[in-house]
Amino acid sequence: TAALPALLSAVLPDVRLSDAEVEAHGGGVYTVTVDVTNEGYFPSSTQHGVVSRSVDPVTVQIQVDPDAIVTGAAKTHRIARLEGSGTTERVSWVIRGQPGASVEIRVRAEKGGRDSRTVQLGGDR
Repeated sequence: TAALPALLSAVLPDVRLSDAEVEAHGGGVYTVTVDVTNEGYFPSSTQHGVVSRSVDPVTVQIQVDPDAIVTGAAKTHRIARLEGSGTTERVSWVIRGQPGASVEIRVRAEKGGRDSRTVQLGGDR
């Protein structure tokens, strides 16, 4: 019976930010990229949950002013369903920012938890 909670935690959705990168383009413009990974066995939502909209999509949000986003994903990017077993979706934004500034990215999955990662904008080229 003690192994049951460990077994359940291994199969339930577990959505994490598995990697984050910043690329400087010069002039205070940066590409911020994150990999959103479901480390659990089950998907973040059943197909029925997606169709019926009974389960919120996975949301990935960059913590910058919406006006700082030049192109790429919306400030709040939605992933309807993230399969399990290490499935990853990459999300990118091109933003304007100050060299050395910290930018937080957050992920929230109704059935798979929350995670965040802070990246630092590097120096311009």
